[in-house]
Amino acid sequence: MKVCNEGIHEDYTYGFLFYSRNKRIVLDDGVQEYPIDAAEVLLEKEFVFIDELMKLDPLKVPGLRARIKLQAI
Repeated sequence: MKVCNEGIHEDYTYGFLFYSRNKRIVLDDGVQEYPIDAAEVLLEKEFVFIDELMKLDPLKVPGLRARIKLQAI
């Protein structure tokens, strides 16, 4: 499985999770930050969908690789 670090690839935006100034979780793709509540997070070489990111250990969230599905406009 090829893992992308940042940016848009195929149908997903890839990036890293961080906390914003207002303590929300955001996905940073290197260009833009997306406030999110759910994402597919890379855990042990596989992407796992987590629908409530705020339930993760707050110390482990910053820097996790994640991806979100692109929304059709």
